[in-house]
Amino acid sequence: MVNRITGITSGLDTDTLISQLMKANRIPVDKMAQQKQTVEWQRDAYKEINAKILDFRNNKLFNFKREGTFAAKTLTTVGDTSAVGAKATSSSVPGTLKVEVVSLAQPSVSTSTAAITADPAFKTNVPLKDTEFVAGFTPVAPATTPPTYQEFDITVNSKVIRINPNTDSLDSMMSKISSQAGVTAFYDSTNRVVSMSGGGQAISVAGDFLTNTLKLGAGSAPVDAQLKINGVATTRASNSFSVNGVDITLNGVGTTTIDVKSDTDKVMESIKTFITDYNSMLKTIQEKLGEDKFRDYTPLTSEQKEAMKDKDIELWEGKAKSGLLRNDSILSALANTMRSSMSTPVETGNPNYKTLSAIGIDSGSYLEKGQLYIKSETKLREAIEKDPQAVINLFTQDGNGDTDRSDVGVGERLYQDLMGSLEKIAKKAGTSAFSDMSVFKSDSDLGKRLTDLNTRIAKGNERLADIENRYYKQFAAMEAAMSKYNSQSSYLANAFSS
Repeated sequence: MVNRITGITSGLDTDTLISQLMKANRIPVDKMAQQKQTVEWQRDAYKEINAKILDFRNNKLFNFKREGTFAAKTLTTVGDTSAVGAKATSSSVPGTLKVEVVSLAQPSVSTSTAAITADPAFKTNVPLKDTEFVAGFTPVAPATTPPTYQEFDITVNSKVIRINPNTDSLDSMMSKISSQAGVTAFYDSTNRVVSMSGGGQAISVAGDFLTNTLKLGAGSAPVDAQLKINGVATTRASNSFSVNGVDITLNGVGTTTIDVKSDTDKVMESIKTFITDYNSMLKTIQEKLGEDKFRDYTPLTSEQKEAMKDKDIELWEGKAKSGLLRNDSILSALANTMRSSMSTPVETGNPNYKTLSAIGIDSGSYLEKGQLYIKSETKLREAIEKDPQAVINLFTQDGNGDTDRSDVGVGERLYQDLMGSLEKIAKKAGTSAFSDMSVFKSDSDLGKRLTDLNTRIAKGNERLADIENRYYKQFAAMEAAMSKYNSQSSYLANAFSS
């Protein structure tokens, strides 16, 4: 800042006079600064709505439109329920399964032919070299203190497993066999024998430690389970298997009827949540479109803020920011798209369930601008129970790629359409269509406008500086002239007086 001493000769408050003169010159620059502030506020408003659309699309709509949202099932069993255990999964097919167990599957079993130790307190959690088995291991050469022993291999069901007697215990060896050979191996401390079972085939073993020390041989041949499913005789190699997405466990001989249905209550809960989220998103957009705009409240200049209290500034700017997206073309198109996505029929495979209204969901009055309501829970429940797949298709169906999208579910359709709106907002405001970025892109429409305003404001400030300097030079010239005239006047006065 330049320090100036002015008004010495004239006695004028030059700084105040120039400040008053500069006010008129500063008006165009202040207006551009106000325009810049308005654009920045509008960009922030787009960012806020962009974040809400992203949240609705990625965190709510994405989860809803997945078929798994509608895959909740209930399962009931009647008959000899102790003979068969059943569990529904997301892929369970609604229907009835009658399971008649004739005999259970018997896995291959290989058990030590005699006790492997005479010690009833044999420790299974210490290294093998610290047990009585050490006599059968080969020491590492040259000898070490304490002694260490060479690793060796065992083979179970053609799977070669490396054992280190210096670190592996009987417990860890059983664990390696179970995880690597696909059988269940354990030590029976009561009978002091090792047993292996399972694998879907007759267990084979090889290796001196298995055959001689642990006294294991070839396992018995496995036996398939004999059963009937809905009257059809069949076999299973294991007592645990799946049928139509139902996990079944055979526990004994007997007959059990399994009934699988869609969990209507959970499906309805998911649909209600979707409608709530949809209505909230649509309401947010409609509120922005209809927000009051107060044209008399423009952004405050720095000088205006200095003359106001903080609370008054806050209230003023609240009015100035209102209505920045009023009747916005992007949001208007989005609101229309959302309503269209929900109302356009979907080829679900069932002509009775092609629209939301057909399953009891419809919009409210015209004044509510597309808000959805479940107008008949009875109708919705009936549709879910009668044809759950049609309801799933109505919401989540991907379609075959046709441009008319007549076979695309309302949820999937809306998910696609929202991306188009996010891309338009990104082009306009410089936001991201994929994440809530804090840095705006300068090549957007508003970004380019801000760049232009910044350039014009900078040039305007340069011009104001030049004008201000010119005023100070003019007043300085006036002071110099007045000083000269005063000096001449004093000279003449002195001359006449003498």
